[in-house]
Amino acid sequence: MTITMLILVLAGLCGIGRSTPLCDWSKQLEIRLSAMEDRMETVEEHGKVMPQPSVQPTCVTRWSDISGTEDDALSYVQCEHNEVLTGCSSYLPGSAHGTRDGEYVHTGKDGKPACVARNGADGTGVKAVARCCNWPEMSCIYETGPRSLSDDDDRSTVTCPDAPDTYLTGCSSSTYWQNMDGATPDVDEGKCYAYNGGFGNGVFSEAVCCTSPNLICKDEWSEKSGGEVNDRASVHCDSGWTMTSCNVHSYFRNTDGAFIDRENCIAVNGGNGQYVYAIAICCQ
Repeated sequence: MTITMLILVLAGLCGIGRSTPLCDWSKQLEIRLSAMEDRMETVEEHGKVMPQPSVQPTCVTRWSDISGTEDDALSYVQCEHNEVLTGCSSYLPGSAHGTRDGEYVHTGKDGKPACVARNGADGTGVKAVARCCNWPEMSCIYETGPRSLSDDDDRSTVTCPDAPDTYLTGCSSSTYWQNMDGATPDVDEGKCYAYNGGFGNGVFSEAVCCTSPNLICKDEWSEKSGGEVNDRASVHCDSGWTMTSCNVHSYFRNTDGAFIDRENCIAVNGGNGQYVYAIAICCQ
């Protein structure tokens, strides 16, 4: 017999107004059970109307001022104090197409990283583009691969640590001699590849490796752009994924960089009749 059935039986025996120790105990038990049921209903209702809040990652794109026009002139941008730098790219807005020397992350004496863009010889200035995220419990390290050889398509490789919840969130390339093909990420393997272009003198791969509980990342490639100057390729992350970086890759050297605009990763062609790809890394 359940407690509820017992209360019903006792209520029938006691009747209205009858007072005995057994009847008094029955009434007290009924009152307590009724109060417990009310509390359980309140908890259920609050669970539906007011779910436990969770902190969602948010990312923004931050731009530097334009660099000077001399060879190897630098521009840089940092994230805010509550953000982590998850990706670094650069963009050449002027008319000297294909003259970027790429981008990299530099950590200063204060321990704060900056996304740095380098202008190339005869360039008209470049802008650094940082991806800055407010991501729960995320920490990042910044690695540079060895300089590649100088033949066309020779590559530099850098690998993120093989550690739990650690992924490649940013992948880019830099050089001192222009003529680079950009970079491609292999998120599953945690590797970033930078490619030397024809007539180049070597490139460096630049990886951002981030760790956060239950982090998962993947890369997304655009369709190829057109072959004219300023033609663009674009790709975005799937619903529920957050873009942590955006970069450009070409098999034919001339690129004017990449940036994130309204959650679209955009790569810009520097011309020469060939095409570029936009490559985003998306995480959740």
